[in-house]
Amino acid sequence: RTYTAMASSEYESEYREHVSAATNKLDELECAASYELRRSICEEVEREIQSAKDAFEMVELQGRSLSGSAKTSLQATLRSYRAELSALRTRLKECRSMQTASSNDCIR
Repeated sequence: RTYTAMASSEYESEYREHVSAATNKLDELECAASYELRRSICEEVEREIQSAKDAFEMVELQGRSLSGSAKTSLQATLRSYRAELSALRTRLKECRSMQTASSNDCIR
């Protein structure tokens, strides 16, 4: 199987959908007013990130059978995906930190 076929695989499409959904929900989170809404959105983002990670792992698994330039190309794509997932986790963590700080401010 060639990398071109892999690029259009359902797992890569699924990965991109979950990353896009997580990114959109993080944008919503920054504007959410209530604590409950922010908590709910955080849970949704966590699920999207986990689903993206699951799809990433399937792409990675499929790629093990590749060789040569197809494998090299896929490895570069996987590095990019790994960095993207890491950035999403970091952004979620930062949003949660701000959420905790603002809920503590409300208590005072």
